[in-house]
Amino acid sequence: MKKIILISLSMVFSASMLAQSDLTFYHFGAVTPQSGMLNASFFPNADYYFSLPALSGMYTNANLGFRYNDLLVPVEGTDSVKVDLERVLRNLKAGDNLSVRGDLSLLQFGIRTNSGNFSLLFNLRYSGGFRYPVQFLKYFINGNGGVVGARVEEENLNGGGIAYHEIGLGYSRDMIRWGAKNITIGGRMKYITGLAYAGASDNASLRLFTSADDFSISAAFDNVTYRTAGFNDIQAMGDDIFSYLAFNKNSGFAADVGAQLEINEKLNASLAINDLGWVTWKQDIENYTLTNNQINLSGFDNLDNVDLEKALEDSIDVWSEREKTKESFTTSLGTRIVSGASYRALDDGVISGSLYRNGSSFGKSELGFGAGYTHQFGETLTLSTTILKEQSRPVEVGFGFVVRAGPCQLHSVFDDIFNAVKDPADFQSTSFRFGINFLIRGRNTEKKQKEELSPFPPEYDIDYLIDGDGVDNG
Repeated sequence: MKKIILISLSMVFSASMLAQSDLTFYHFGAVTPQSGMLNASFFPNADYYFSLPALSGMYTNANLGFRYNDLLVPVEGTDSVKVDLERVLRNLKAGDNLSVRGDLSLLQFGIRTNSGNFSLLFNLRYSGGFRYPVQFLKYFINGNGGVVGARVEEENLNGGGIAYHEIGLGYSRDMIRWGAKNITIGGRMKYITGLAYAGASDNASLRLFTSADDFSISAAFDNVTYRTAGFNDIQAMGDDIFSYLAFNKNSGFAADVGAQLEINEKLNASLAINDLGWVTWKQDIENYTLTNNQINLSGFDNLDNVDLEKALEDSIDVWSEREKTKESFTTSLGTRIVSGASYRALDDGVISGSLYRNGSSFGKSELGFGAGYTHQFGETLTLSTTILKEQSRPVEVGFGFVVRAGPCQLHSVFDDIFNAVKDPADFQSTSFRFGINFLIRGRNTEKKQKEELSPFPPEYDIDYLIDGDGVDNG
């Protein structure tokens, strides 16, 4: 039972790459060390930086795919609420998904040298989620009366969750000078240790057919393979669980690359490709493939007429007839791509725009864009706000700030903050980021050049006749 609960939690509460793109944080640029996780060419304005375990960066993102107000509606004339699945169904669209995503920065360190910028990071990350089977939900909630003799198909029923930690070594520098344009490039290699995985095959599908003779339903599953790794070891380790979390046979590699181009004094462009990699699962593997993929139910007009006990028994019978293997398998991390441009409209104010693609190991990729404004108030405070739009989400507004007091830096970012404050019951998706860093700048050891006084009055404008050594060029 514990194992079933762990797998279920990984499906529902693991985070999805179909989540907020961190554009508000991306628009900060290289203000914080954590910005380097979004673009490997970003490095903060410091000679050294380091971050304490856990406090250096905490990030979580949640997306229900529908509003809380759609699920629970007020009962007229009372203070009670009721569940309204039909209302949820009316607002669900193909591709909507349930997802939560998070990561925890365990360690970060960076140093700026004459040869470039070097960085080290150690993160715990998790991702996952699933796409709502909209056609199946309509069939189940509305009944099969309107689809007699017709086949209803639900494809791409993939979903799942993954947890892993990564150790990354990064490097960036101003590598090329293209005319008057500065190009900064950066890269990072990461060693991945897989902790747990649960997921269905990418091409799993469900076919429903209602007989015109007795309104009975036949449900057939195709290409259903469910793969898991790590759950038995996590459950059995007990006090030794940390040895498994630190070292096991589930491993892989990933790479991040990024670049910035200074087009002129006001205009900049950037590009980042992150999490280009994989994990190969070799330890504690359990793969299940259904051998009996058929379930038969009596016809029904709505949810109240379903014999749920009989349906559950049939489902258990189907699941019990399965093949189990322990073959290793490989999963991708879900590559993310972000491109952006910024324009310095004021001395301390920057307008930014970005396009992004969030890759996913569990479902289709999402495209989106954002536009925002960032203002820096001296060395102490930086504020940023961004308007965001993703394919499967409504328009959202993000807000973030960075505060610095001496070497200590605190940052926080909220996405969709206005909906959460205005009406928490209208919640559909939101994200939150928080962290504390320590940035150290070395003392300026360069000696100031003494201003040389010309022996001639300025109006004569003849200094060009004397070179830097005081030699007369006439």
